[in-house]
Amino acid sequence: MKLKHYLSNFFGRLLSKTKVGRRLIDSNLWYSIEEMHIYAWNKITATGDLKYLFRNEKGFIAQRHKDHWIGLWQQYINEFGIDPEFAEKIRIMRRLSELNYQYIITGDRFLLNLIEIAELDLKSWGPQVEIKFFDVLDHVEKYKGYQIDPKQISVVRWIYTLKNMTKRIERESAQIKGNRYGNQGQ
Repeated sequence: MKLKHYLSNFFGRLLSKTKVGRRLIDSNLWYSIEEMHIYAWNKITATGDLKYLFRNEKGFIAQRHKDHWIGLWQQYINEFGIDPEFAEKIRIMRRLSELNYQYIITGDRFLLNLIEIAELDLKSWGPQVEIKFFDVLDHVEKYKGYQIDPKQISVVRWIYTLKNMTKRIERESAQIKGNRYGNQGQ
């Protein structure tokens, strides 16, 4: 078994150094979020393991694969944008790092007050509650009324399903609130 693994690694590295070999190896990659299934996307975001960039979940990870993952994230951002709350948190983190940098350079102790304020702003966001993928999948399946195979639904379709589901639930709850408060005076 070790010999097989060794030979596989050796020939994989050898192939990856040639143009034809790279094309053969990279033909196994997910190239867009329209085709990539949500299972692979979720595995990469949850674990950081880029082997899920490959359709068969096997391959040698090189720097170009890390760049490829960044490209897939860029496709995601172009399609769906960044959540405003997340953008605000990034803005605070950036401000905090700038303040720390200024303090290190200048030694101005007044900046320590501003740093503490920025840290408190970050803490006010509270801890992120982790929601398990399969819990969300279960709710979506109940909402849709049929079973969904996470290795068959694309990233784009999944995200649009979640967005549309959220919009519909918000619309229905607004109608319920409107009916509840609108009918009390009559």
